[in-house]
Amino acid sequence: MVRFDFTGLDHSEGEFANTNFSSHVEDLVSAADHMREALAAPHMIIGHSLGGAAVLSAAGTRGQPAMVCSCPDWTPAPR
Repeated sequence: MVRFDFTGLDHSEGEFANTNFSSHVEDLVSAADHMREALAAPHMIIGHSLGGAAVLSAAGTRGQPAMVCSCPDWTPAPR
């Protein structure tokens, strides 16, 4: 299991003001890639709130596994 906070939140370093939604999704995908390379491929990714929205956005990228979202703040882009 790997747990992380997005840049500038809770126990994470950096400044939240220097991030955007795309950088959060990249962080999430990078964490899953790291887990895949260093430990084992994740079977599930769980995100809450902003993490839930990032999980939805990351779904389907680079063979990401099942996604679980809790209270995502998600507004799909118009088609």
